[in-house]
Amino acid sequence: MQAGPSGSSQSDSEAILPSFLAILRSSSPISIPTQTLLGAITHYLSTLQRPLLTELVETISTSSSLWNSPGIPLEEIRNAIRVSVPTKIALIEDETKEVYFAQSRKRRRARIWLKDVLNPINDVESCETRLQYLVSLLEGVSDVSNVDWGAERVRLEEEVVLGLADALDRESSSGMMMLYVAMPNIDVSRLSALDMAELSPRIHSSLVELVKFKSGQKLQKEAPIISRALARSFDVLEHGGPTSQHNAWETMRSFCMEIRGVGEALEKECNGHVEATQWDGHKTAFFSFLLPASAILDLSLRDKGNSAWEINGLPRSADMAIQLLLALASFSYLTDVSSGGFENYHRVLYGNLDILAAHGGTTGVDELFREVTNGRTMTDARAAFVLLLGDELVHQLGSRCVDTLLPLAEKHAHRPEHRASFEAAHAFLLSLLGSASKTLDTTIPQADFFDSLISQHLHILTKQAKRGGITSDQIKQAFPLVVEAASRRSPSSVQLCVDYLKNLPDSQERKLIQVIIAPHMPAGELSEYLDSLARVIMSTPKDSEERLELARRAFEMVIKDMGDDVKEIGVEWWMKWRSEFEGRSGSDQGFARSRL
Repeated sequence: MQAGPSGSSQSDSEAILPSFLAILRSSSPISIPTQTLLGAITHYLSTLQRPLLTELVETISTSSSLWNSPGIPLEEIRNAIRVSVPTKIALIEDETKEVYFAQSRKRRRARIWLKDVLNPINDVESCETRLQYLVSLLEGVSDVSNVDWGAERVRLEEEVVLGLADALDRESSSGMMMLYVAMPNIDVSRLSALDMAELSPRIHSSLVELVKFKSGQKLQKEAPIISRALARSFDVLEHGGPTSQHNAWETMRSFCMEIRGVGEALEKECNGHVEATQWDGHKTAFFSFLLPASAILDLSLRDKGNSAWEINGLPRSADMAIQLLLALASFSYLTDVSSGGFENYHRVLYGNLDILAAHGGTTGVDELFREVTNGRTMTDARAAFVLLLGDELVHQLGSRCVDTLLPLAEKHAHRPEHRASFEAAHAFLLSLLGSASKTLDTTIPQADFFDSLISQHLHILTKQAKRGGITSDQIKQAFPLVVEAASRRSPSSVQLCVDYLKNLPDSQERKLIQVIIAPHMPAGELSEYLDSLARVIMSTPKDSEERLELARRAFEMVIKDMGDDVKEIGVEWWMKWRSEFEGRSGSDQGFARSRL
């Protein structure tokens, strides 16, 4: 059907409409096959015109045989109504695609149709089926994002809010579920008419209880709906007055703490290893946290570290960041096996790390690490997460945190069998080394700490490189960072790095590292180092790819990486050796210049 029913097809459809309406009005069980029935609802809602459409809406919204049918799930009935909206818009678009002002005409016809399917509801007494119909219609309208529904959308939302308020007052069996479904589709200003201070904790409790007991299909079906409603409730409360905002932050904090307990219980239950049969339940529980967590992050970002509201001596956004990060830590066993492949996970993680770094300071970071390590079994997965936190917050770490994290990192830096904690340990040690090198002039103990740290890290790094725990690419990335940190300390620290580098097996990667670290050599020793580097390059076979790569990297190092104070030394060295690197005579230097 291209442009809506017409001719004989429309006549046939309308001819059987009275029989269809009679079946819906009857108290007898519906005999029409389910899919045929649902398809007819979508078809008639999207194609009929007044007055037949008015009669249809009144019948559907009051049909006890339809909504109470034991063989037809309510969500399928609601979906049939929901789908009628995009179906109608598709028909309108087809009818207006070749006319002038197509968008304006589409918008006008869409609004007229929405008005036509809403008006009959005015004469229907408030009841559960009426609310089910309105919520289904609202979902469909929300699905069509390319239409401006105007005042009729506002009216629909208001009708839904009034219906929800009535259903909740009557403690209707379906009232809360309709609330969960409808809330993400209703404007915050209209939802504020509901008592969200009372409803938000109820939604939060429902979600926690659901994920705590992992009720199979019920969990899979309802948890995403409830989590979206909870996220919306936080937004509604935050847009209210001071008391409402206080309730929002209390409810959000309570939710994070309870979900943290759920994650820890789930980890204990599976002993840190999720079987295939358990995966869906654990994954859904985590997803149910991440969506409200993302909404909480948005509110924290808007709060901008407001010092007028403090919890435990911290701005409330910093305290909330700690609670969210602790909740994430409780699910580290899950993100470890999935490589963090969960929607919103990285946004929640790094967003809250940024907030804590900006507004929590050393006090907030100390509190985070005290909580995340206190009395907890430090599994490999949890260690990887804790060390990731340490890496990201390295510039805010106090001595107490370093005393906690450094032994943990040194332990896992020797254990490549668990890649996540192994790599997190090495990343943390590198970041700690870099951070320590930038504060060497503050205290003598800091310099002593740096000397001890760089020696220990060089030992671990070269040992794991020899054993194959660290890949050639990883050592090529890490070693120059160590040398750069050493260059801020002293020439002897740089020489220590060079000595450890010489102990690595002779390879192309080691030669490349020797090229990369040249700019960090002490100025007084640079000429000698560059001459030794030239001999290293010349030791590779003439005209080989290895020599060409080393020569190219050496040229880039001189031009891009050397400081202005020593660049002249580097340029003179390059001019002296470039033809040799190319294996050409002095007369061919112009050719070498053009190639490099």
